[in-house]
Amino acid sequence: MSRVLMCVLLLFLSGCASVPREEALKLGAAGQKAAEAGQAALADLAGEVGGFPERSAVLLTVATCTAPAAPSPCGISQAPGDVLTADEKLAGVISLRARALSQLHSAYGAFLEEAEYDAAVDIDQSLGELADSVNNLAGAMALLSGGTSLLALPATKIARKAAGESARAAQKRRLLEASRALREIDQRLLELLREEAEVYQGISEILHSNRLQLADVLLQAGLLDPRPLVDDFLSRNRLGAAMELEASDPVVLALARTVHAHQAGRLAAASRAAYQSHISAFEALIALHEDFEAGKPLSLDDVARALGEIRLWAELLEEPDGQAAEEAP
Repeated sequence: MSRVLMCVLLLFLSGCASVPREEALKLGAAGQKAAEAGQAALADLAGEVGGFPERSAVLLTVATCTAPAAPSPCGISQAPGDVLTADEKLAGVISLRARALSQLHSAYGAFLEEAEYDAAVDIDQSLGELADSVNNLAGAMALLSGGTSLLALPATKIARKAAGESARAAQKRRLLEASRALREIDQRLLELLREEAEVYQGISEILHSNRLQLADVLLQAGLLDPRPLVDDFLSRNRLGAAMELEASDPVVLALARTVHAHQAGRLAAASRAAYQSHISAFEALIALHEDFEAGKPLSLDDVARALGEIRLWAELLEEPDGQAAEEAP
C-alpha cells in the first residue's frame, strides 16, 4: 500500500472514530432540561385530579345540609373506600410520570458523564432503573384506560469495549447505543403522555365545574370567607385598600366568586396547554436523538421553545392569580 493511500485511510478511520462529544453534551443537557421541566407542577396537578372524589363528597354534604328541608342530624356523603375512581387512577399515573421523569433526568446525567469524561459510569444501571419506572407507568396507564399494557422495555447492556476496539471508537459506540436506548424510552414516554393527555382532556371541564360548584356552596353556606380573595384582588391590581367588608355582603360574595371562577378557569386552561407543550418537548427531544445518531449537527431551537412554554404554564399553575409575574412598585 502506498504511503499516500495509507495516510488517507488513517485519516478516514480517525474521522469515523472521532467522538461527537460536543453534540453529545448538547443532547444530554437538553434531555436533562426536558426531564426537569416536565416535572414542574405535576404534584399540584396530581392533587387537583386526585382530590375530585373528596371535593365531590364535601359538595354533596354541604348542599344537602344547607337545603331548606335538610335532615337533622345532617348525614355525610362519601365514596366507597374500596373503589378507586378514574380520577384517582389518573392522579396515580401523573405521580408515576413524575417519578419516571426523575429517573430520566438521572439517565441523561449518566449520558453526560460518558460524553464529558469518558467515565466508567454504570449507564446500564441508570437505563435499567429508568426502564423499570416507565414500565410501571405503562402498567398504571393500562389500568386507567382499561387497555392492554405495552410490551415491557427490555434491559439495555452496553459493552465498555469490544475486542480490538480503540478507546475513541468504543466511546462513540457507547454514546450511540445509549442514545438509541434513551430515544426508545423517550418514545414510550411520549406515547404514554399522549394517552394521559387524552384522558385529562376528557375530564378537565368536569374538574373545573366541580371546583367552581364547591367554592360557591362553601361561600353561600358561610364556611368560606370571601374577604381574603377580595383583599388579594384589590392588592394585586393596586386598587387600594378595601373598606370594612362584611362576609355576608352579596356584592363581596359575588366578587369573590368571580375571582375564584377566573382563577379556576386559568388553572384548567394552563393544565390543558401544558400537556401539549410536554408532548412537543418529547417530540423535539426524539428528533435530536435521531439527528445525533445520524451524525448531524444539533439545533436546540425546538426543545428550547417547548421548554419555555412548559415553564410558562408551570408558572400559571403555581400562581393562578398572576402574583408570580407581579413586581413590587
